[in-house]
Amino acid sequence: MIIISSGFPKSASTLLYLYTESLINSSGKSGGQKLFRRFNREGFTPHFGFLNTLWYVFASMFGPLVVKTHAGPTFFIRLLISVGLATAFYSVRDPRDAVLSAMDHGRKAREKGIQTDSDIAFAPFEKWEDVYPAFHMHHRRYEAWKEYDRVLFVRYEEVIQHPDAVLQKIVRHVRLPKLVKNIPDAVYSFAQSKRSTRNFNKGELVRFTTELKSDEIAKLEKEMGACITSMGYTLVSQT
Repeated sequence: MIIISSGFPKSASTLLYLYTESLINSSGKSGGQKLFRRFNREGFTPHFGFLNTLWYVFASMFGPLVVKTHAGPTFFIRLLISVGLATAFYSVRDPRDAVLSAMDHGRKAREKGIQTDSDIAFAPFEKWEDVYPAFHMHHRRYEAWKEYDRVLFVRYEEVIQHPDAVLQKIVRHVRLPKLVKNIPDAVYSFAQSKRSTRNFNKGELVRFTTELKSDEIAKLEKEMGACITSMGYTLVSQT
């Protein structure tokens, strides 16, 4: 089984990927994941083409594997899911908080130097206007996942507050219910090392309400309003 872990940027997609990988590795059937990781150091795939899709199918013959991506439900992803070789989950986060987290990541990358592929992606984000085009693109991918529907949606806010419950939903969705018993250990382990988790920033909820002034919130909502509401969040400004 190929588990596709997709998500909106800064929605704990890396944390969810690492949680899922940890659960697979604890299952005693980690051959597929280990083989995948031998040739994909960060576990991230920007797109599913013919060759890498074929490679994932081959690796999954040795056990389940999870692949992190920010892709939409492209042709090969839909093909894998339709023939029963893959399942998918997608994480979302309040886009207002996601913008702030993206700015944090970009600042850290510029100050400390580029260390990962994600640092390369976020380093150019010096002001909100730099973030908007990328986030609008990811919003379109989210809408494509909603239309496709064969995906489990999870919220960042729930991941932070109730990781056990979210992971239970995920392992059942990806048809690995026996891993439920391993979830408490995985959650505890990551709670101890969360601050060192790659891509993790503040991990705060509705941070825009305390970090932004009312006019800044209004400006952000004017640009990202459609994205905010389509993901189920409420606008708070009057404009």
